[in-house]
Amino acid sequence: MRLGEILLKRELVTDAAISEALERQKTSGGRLGANLIALGYLTEEQLSSVIHGAPAAPNGLSATGISGRNLLSLLLKFMSVEGCETVLDLANRIKLPRLVVQQLFDEASDCRATLHAMAQPLPGTGRLALHALLEQARLPTRRLWTRNGAIEKKDILKARGYTWSPGEFGRPKCWYRDVSDAEKAAEVSWLRANVMGPDQAVCALRITARDRYSDRCWGWGEREQVRTILPSLPLGTISIANRSP
Repeated sequence: MRLGEILLKRELVTDAAISEALERQKTSGGRLGANLIALGYLTEEQLSSVIHGAPAAPNGLSATGISGRNLLSLLLKFMSVEGCETVLDLANRIKLPRLVVQQLFDEASDCRATLHAMAQPLPGTGRLALHALLEQARLPTRRLWTRNGAIEKKDILKARGYTWSPGEFGRPKCWYRDVSDAEKAAEVSWLRANVMGPDQAVCALRITARDRYSDRCWGWGEREQVRTILPSLPLGTISIANRSP
């Protein structure tokens, strides 16, 4: 939950005060809290209590500030990767009250049909659909970042399935997309041809099942090497060299 939302929920400031502080931030810079203090809407003590105070334990799914879909993804991760089997095990790993985790299971009752389908053998191979799904989930992926990509390419990137990262909490501020190892080379080529330019580096971060829902998946990763033709060779001789910009 963002600072402004927390302040509004605690009724420490109003929507109008937040709007005025954001307008001041555009010209004077600084953080939202500092601007609210400068405008007289908040005291340093109030801001410190919000930032450093321990949040109350959530009493329901909505109070967690996390979507049900993301919570279910976390449950599946801990069940498949770490072998958690009980509500208590999952509550301890996710760091949420047991009642909240139980509520998540209760509200997921509509997924029973999906679970039934997951227990069926796949045609052709005979493998359970759940086993194939877990195997796919455990495969590493590559997060490709359009670092220094032209801003006017945003519509092309959005249509291709890229997601915008606003740069909060020190994360990269640009468009990104997760692809499989098999898709990486083709996607890097597409980025250079349509967005980045042939000489621009494309950053690729390797993400495993253990990293996928943690802060570890928000780094730049490694730069993909650029293939260039050496111009100094005699006519009729072509050589390809790899370099990293």
